Order: sequence, then structure tokens, then C-alpha cells
Amino acid sequence: MEFAFTEEQSELATTVRSLLAKRADSAAVRAAAASEAGYDEGLWQLLCEQIGVAALAIPEEHEGAGFSLFEALIVLEELGR
Repeated sequence: MEFAFTEEQSELATTVRSLLAKRADSAAVRAAAASEAGYDEGLWQLLCEQIGVAALAIPEEHEGAGFSLFEALIVLEELGR
């Protein structure tokens, strides 16, 4: 079986990867993990506001982005790099 991302899925991966490259190097990840919140609140805000990751797989009728869990998986893969 052959598999390929759609153009939209590739753009999502590229966008998330680019944002993380700018904001989440090893030192930033360690600092965020050691913070009181345990994560980078500013980065999470950017991911939610600019990319919409918090509502990615929520149906549009519930004010989400209406994508599938697959697109959420793409974001999770980028977060795990």
C-alpha cells in the first residue's frame, strides 16, 4: 500500500516543524519541563492560536477545525521530534 500526505497535511507538518524549530530547541524544552507549569505556555498558545492544534480533530459543528485524528497525529509526531 502506498501512502502520501495531502498537500494540506504536508503544510501542517511543515508549519508545526518550523514553529518548533524556532521555539523548542533542547534547552527550551528542558527549561519548560522544569518550569512550574511543566510546559512552555507561550508555545502552546502559539500552537493553538496560529495553527489551531487544540481544536484540530474537533468537528466544525462544535467549533473545531474539523480535521481527523490523523492530522492530530501529524502534529503529535512533530511534537515528538
